[in-house]
Parts: sequence; structure tokens; C-alpha cells
Amino acid sequence: MSENPKTMRRVCISEDDVGIANLISRKLTKKGYEVIICTTGEETIKELTEDNRCLLLLDFILPDYTADELISVLDGRGIQAPFIMMTGQGDERVAVEMMKRGARDYIIKDSQFLDIIPEIVSKVFLDLDRERKLKKTERDLEMTQFRYRMMAENIQDGIIIIEDGTVTYANPRMLEVTGFSTAEIKEMGVHDLVASFEKERLKIFRENYKRNKLENDSIGFWIERRGGGFRYVTVKISSVTISRNDFIFMIFSDITEEKLAQKALTESESKYRMIFESVPIAIITVSDDGAILSFNPSAEKMLGYSRDEMLGSHAGKLLPDIISEEDSNMPSLCPPDSDTPRLAVETVALKANGQKVPVEFSCAKWKIQSFEITALILIDITNRKLHEAHLIASYKIQKILFEEEDTEKAIRDVFEVMGKTIEVDRVYLFENNTIAGEDCFSRRIKWCSDPDDPALAQTDDQYLQDLLSTELGFGRWDKAFKSKSLIKGIVSEFPESEKKFLELQGIKSIIVLPMVINNHVGGFVGFDDRKRKKIWTKHEESMLITLVNTISVRVERELIQKEIIKSRQLLHAAIESIEEAVLVLDTDFSVRLVNSNFYFLFMEDDETINDPIELITKMVESGDTLVDLMKEISTTKKEFAENCRLVTGKHLECFSCPLDPLSPDSGRIWTFRDITNKMRQEKAKREFINSVAHELRNPLVLIQGYTEILLENRDRHSDERAMLDIIYDATMREIRQVSDFVDVGRTNPTYNFRLTDAYDLFYSIAERCGVYIDKQVQHIYVGDKFDYNYFIERNLMDVKINVDPERIQEIIENLVINSIKYSDKNKIDISFKAWLDDDFVCFSITDKGVGIPKDDLAKVFKPFYQVSRGRDMLVGGLGLGLANVMLHVNSHNGKISIDSEVGLGTIVTVKITKSVGKTSQTIVT
Repeated sequence: MSENPKTMRRVCISEDDVGIANLISRKLTKKGYEVIICTTGEETIKELTEDNRCLLLLDFILPDYTADELISVLDGRGIQAPFIMMTGQGDERVAVEMMKRGARDYIIKDSQFLDIIPEIVSKVFLDLDRERKLKKTERDLEMTQFRYRMMAENIQDGIIIIEDGTVTYANPRMLEVTGFSTAEIKEMGVHDLVASFEKERLKIFRENYKRNKLENDSIGFWIERRGGGFRYVTVKISSVTISRNDFIFMIFSDITEEKLAQKALTESESKYRMIFESVPIAIITVSDDGAILSFNPSAEKMLGYSRDEMLGSHAGKLLPDIISEEDSNMPSLCPPDSDTPRLAVETVALKANGQKVPVEFSCAKWKIQSFEITALILIDITNRKLHEAHLIASYKIQKILFEEEDTEKAIRDVFEVMGKTIEVDRVYLFENNTIAGEDCFSRRIKWCSDPDDPALAQTDDQYLQDLLSTELGFGRWDKAFKSKSLIKGIVSEFPESEKKFLELQGIKSIIVLPMVINNHVGGFVGFDDRKRKKIWTKHEESMLITLVNTISVRVERELIQKEIIKSRQLLHAAIESIEEAVLVLDTDFSVRLVNSNFYFLFMEDDETINDPIELITKMVESGDTLVDLMKEISTTKKEFAENCRLVTGKHLECFSCPLDPLSPDSGRIWTFRDITNKMRQEKAKREFINSVAHELRNPLVLIQGYTEILLENRDRHSDERAMLDIIYDATMREIRQVSDFVDVGRTNPTYNFRLTDAYDLFYSIAERCGVYIDKQVQHIYVGDKFDYNYFIERNLMDVKINVDPERIQEIIENLVINSIKYSDKNKIDISFKAWLDDDFVCFSITDKGVGIPKDDLAKVFKPFYQVSRGRDMLVGGLGLGLANVMLHVNSHNGKISIDSEVGLGTIVTVKITKSVGKTSQTIVT
């Protein structure tokens, strides 16, 4: 929007001296200016905020702002008012700085100050008017340029502008047509857009254009797109000179589709003629009355007639089953008034020699002016018919080979189908019965087309077998078979030694293929023809190779079945010799195999149940539950181990695994072992251990208690105190050893599992460990020099673990006492840490003791194993501490690891899975 000129004649005087402001106002009012006086910076800011379209006469120093500060405030509020600087200082540096800030002029308050103000104000207003008009002109020019640019960029033709020989503009349509960017077109020039085969023609046009100075001339040529492909364009060219600069305007119209359509139209006739003459199918055009109008070369070749003798003849002569020569039915061949071709049908065409050739017939018609022309299209389907016969034969062969149980009969039936399909006289199979590593071929099956023909029926198999094993005769065949190659051809072209033998039997052509079984030549199959010299086609070869491979599969399957039967017999014998009860089930839970020991284990004398599953259901306590579990894991890779009890009182150990770990569908084997005696022995062992523990613990507890009472009344440094410490230490060691002995001896220790807060558990154990270490150090080394620290990560708060807290404390105390034992008494340094690692709650005991040799790391968890502390001396104890630690960690489904280096110390880390869910208590034994 343009400003109101009258509004722009307003002047705002920002001057703290009211007298000077009034004098300036009188001078400007006389000149016709509207004047506003502000005595402070705040008044000025308020006035300009309401209306900034006025000229500001600004004093350099106001009561509340300097001119520089006031201009900064106005800039911050987006007010860009023109201003003239007024000052009484006369400092040139101030003038320069304010001019940089945008001042239109700078006035010093001297004797001529009031006289020159109107002139300066008038000059500034004139400058503002000129600037306003210039901006309007620039906006109008931009709008004009925008309109032309929008028109150029949205036009459907490409535009290129050349200034003094250089491309300066290319519109988007030009970029779309060429595929190049604006920068690439500017760098290349128009000449490089033209296809190489058009450059010479364009050069001639350019020279003619320059010479004759043609205006609005046009030319059409092909341009090459970026990345390949061509477009045909017509170009209109005009030129103009502006300010001594020559401009050439080129408008490109893309008419590729139109050009291609014209080209296709001009080429259609030649293409039709070329297709008609060269297409490999017979095309015959006929008139409405059945007269032949054209006859292409393929029709000549297929039917044996020449074009000249067929032109004008009736089409019924060629297709008697489709077209009648007497009553022409040409109009009915294709649907009337329709361009839809007739669907192909199979029929026969008559050749010039009278033979019939199977063809696929279709037709189409079109109108030329008032005439209807019908095209008859014939495709020779002789080979297709032959292929169909071969496919039918192949289907029969596959059906016979995979449905007939008797292999011998199956192969004979296959030979009969194959012999009739490919028209041979004889088919035979020789199998290789390797003896002492040497190939030994003997005939297994033979088929001949006429069993009554003596020449076909007679066979000299022994002679053939002898020739195959000698260097003469068929030595070449043996090498070919071993390389999995075939022997084929016309007998007259064979080597003399082979030809003599084959010609004696009247064979004119032969093809023999090796039969590969288990990557070994298991025999060969031969096809003889005595009636004619047969050329074996690639299709026949392929079909015969497939046939022989299929026979090989059948023979190989027969061998495999024999091996399977043999393996099953061996497996059955092996399973019968096993003492345990064995049951093999398929994935559908059907019984594959069961040994006699199974029935002996499960059945009582009066039982007569033959079904193993029914027997398990009846004889096992909660047998239905066990059977359901067996069904549930029948198709999994899981191993299964469980103890169960029979109603007769027997205890059984049940184990199951898949027959093939990689294939759960292979079935599962189940073994049941009588562990009744083992359970009795375990019970006796537990009773013995408990009796020993009871007899040992009672006197040891008495010794411990009285020793503690005596220690309280003895001087710390007396000899009696030292002897009592030794007694107390030995007593405590024996109590721990008895506890370790009892725990290791138990098969199933008792645990009181419950969901426990991890942070509170480890914090309380860590606190108690400090007291425990102090007490142990005093009793073992008779001193109190040790370092102990602990760190419990706060992210363990609100984390639950399902553990037996007393067993966790026992694990930590065992690890701590080991750290004390294997530390130098002068530098005992032990630390305890607990933290959260993903889904695991972890804790570790670290010491700076003597360390554990690498050779001992794998043995430290074994019961009664102790690591030497140095100089081949063992520490006290039975070596059951770490064995108990491993027992308790495993019972918590945890993991334990040791990292140790001799001379530097040891770190023992335990991981236990954190619990998810509501708090609950579980007692597990």
C-alpha cells in the first residue's frame, strides 16, 4: 500500500528544551508541515508507536535516553522512522555513528541552526518521496517480471533465451522435455541438446538463419534426453536487440507422439508386409466368397503349394473340415460386424501331397471400404501334439512308478508306455552288480514291440556284458557312463568295433543313458530302433533322461526301503537289549516302537493291556497328567526329565528327547528307569547324614558357648586368651564344616523361597558382613587390620527377587570367609557390591588376596577340593564352601563366575533373575 503524501509531511520534534522546540515548530509550520513536540524519549516512543509515518527531529541527548539508545529501542519494536540528528556538541564521530545508524542528516545547533532546518527537512522529504516512487517502480517491475515468469513457467512449450550467444534462461517445461537442469543447459548450449544425427542439418539451418536474418522461422529435429531416449520438437526462433544486447527467443513444441504416430503410419505398410512375409505361421487372406487373395511363404512351406498356384483358389481346398468349397461359409467364420478374432481351434489342413498336418486355426476379418477380407491363420502343431503325447506318457510313467508296489512290474509297464510313445523296437535295463570293486552289468528287464519277432526277442546279453568289460567294443560306453554321459546316434556312425556288434542285431539307431544311484553308475537303460534311422531330438533326450532319473529314484527307493527294514530290525534288536523301558512315539502320538522291558516294568502279573499309553495312564499316579504333558511336548525340541511313581509303589525316572534334534516332527523316544532302590539309598544316606550332624553339632555348640563365656573374662593379650581363641576358631571351623558336609550330602536341600526386596536384603547383609569380617579376622589372625567397603546401587530399590534370604546370606558369608582365608593378614581388603544388570540382580565379592591359578579355576566348585595358598600349603577346612555356594546358586537358577589373577586378587560374581509380578511366598524343596 502506498503512503499518503500528506501524512508523510508530519514532523515529530524530540527536544528536551521547550523553547528550542517551539522555535523549530514555528519555522516548520510556516512551511506547511504538521508538527508534534515531544520533550522525552518515552513521549517520542509512544508517538511513533501510534504513527511512525513522520520525520523525526531527534536531539542527541534527552532526559531519559540518548539518541543511540532511543533508535535501538525503536528498532527493537520494529519502528523504522526516518530521523535527522540534532546536537549542540559538534562532534564528527557522533555524526558518523548516527549516520551509520540511519540518520538522514546531521544538524549542529549553531547560529544558523533555525534557518537551515526547513531546507534540510524539505530535502529529506524530497528524498523520501523519490525513494517511495523508486520502490513503487521496482514493485511494478517485479510484478511485470512475475507475470511473464509465471506465463513462461506454466506454458506447455519449452522456452530458451539466448543473450549474446549464451543461454540465460530455460523454463521448467524445457527441463522436463530434455531431462537436464538449468545449469546444465546453460553450460551445454542448444547445439549439444540436438541428437548427433541431426547436428549437420541444424548447422545448415543456423547458417541460413544468420545469412537471411529470418524472423519467426521454425525447424523440427530430434533432441537427446539426459540418460537416453529422444524427443522430437519443432522450434520457433525470433530475435530482438535491447540496449545493444542481442536476444534470441526459442520456443520448443514437443510433438514426439504426433511424429511417432506419423512414422508408425508410414511404416505400417512395410511392417505388415515384412511380418506377412517373414512370420513363421501361415497367413492366408481370402475374400468374402472364399477366394484366396494372398499366400505367405510360411503357408507355402507348411502346405507344399506355391503362391501363384493358390491365388484365386478356394480356401476350402486347404481346410475341408472348416470351409466347404460348394457352399462357402466365410461370413460365419468370424462373428458378424465384429473386430474380435475367432478363438483358435484345432483341426487338420491338407498338404499338396495329400498328407494331413495338425494345425491350430484362427481367423480375423476387417473391412476395406465396402469389402470384407478374412485372414486365416494356421499354426503347425505337430510338435505340440508330440509333446502332449510325451507329457501324457510322462504322467502315466510317474503314476506307475510311484503307485505300483512291485518294482519289476512297474519298470516293465513303464517300458511299454515309453516304447509306444517314441516308437522304438526294444527297451532294456542293465543293472550294475559291482563285484570286488569292478563294474559287472547284467540284464534285469527287457521289453520289445513284437514279442513274436525272433529278431527282437533274441538277446545276446552275455556278449554285451563281455563287450562292456573289455577295452574293445563298448569300452567307450563304460567311460561315458562313469562321467554320467549318454551314448546316442546312428549305428553306421559308431566306431567299427561297436557297429559290428549292433548291426548283427539289426539295430539302425540307439540311445543309451546311465542310471545313477547314490552318485554311482547303478546300470543303464537302452532304446533300439531297427526300422529306420532315428534322429533323437532334444525333447526326446530330455524326456528319456527324466525317465531314467525317475527309474533310478524308484530303484534307489527300493534299496533304501531294504536298508530301512534292515535298520529297523537292528534298532529293534538294540532296543530290546536295553535294560530300561523304551517307547518311541510319532508326532501324532501313535506308537512306533516299544520294547518288552516296557511291559515288564509297568504291568502286573494279571494285566493284559497292550496299548502303552493306556498302560501309563492306568499304572502311573496322576497318569492322565503325564500323558497330557507327553502330548504337549510331542512336537517340540525340548528335552524332558521327570520322576514319577507307579501305583505299585515303584519310583521311575522318565526321560524324553526328539529322535532328530533338528526336526521336532521326527518323533520322540521315551525311556523309563526303575529308581526305587536308588530312592531308598538316598533316604538312607540322608538319615545317616542327619544322625552324624546331630551327634557332632551338639558337643560343638557346647564348646562354642563355653569358649565365648571364657573369652569375655580374659585379657586380650594374655596367653590364655590366645589359647581360647585357637579353641574357638577350631570349633567354629568344625561347625561350618559339619554344615557344609550336611548340605553337600543332601540330594534335595530345603529352601524357603519368597519375594524379597533386593536393596533391603543386600544392604542388611552388607552391614552384617562388616561385623562378621571383624570377628573372623580377630579369630583367624588375632588382629583387627582390615579394609571393608560395600556399595548397593539405588536402582535396586523396588526390585524384587524370589530367593531364600538365609541361603543368599550363606553364599555371601562363604565367599567372604574364602576371601579372608586367601588374603595376606597384613593387607586384608574386601569389597561387596550389588547392582541391576538388565533382567539380572548381581552381586560380587572382591578381594586383593593371593588369587587362584588358572588350572584350579575349573575345579574350585568340586566338593573337598582346596586350592593351595602358597608353598603347597592348604588352608583349613574340608573344601566344601564353594561346593555349597554352587549348590545354592543353581537352586536359585542363577549363574556364578570367577575372575582371578595370581598375586592380584579374585572377583566372584553371582547373577539371579529379577522377579516380575505380585509379591508371593513359595516354599520349594
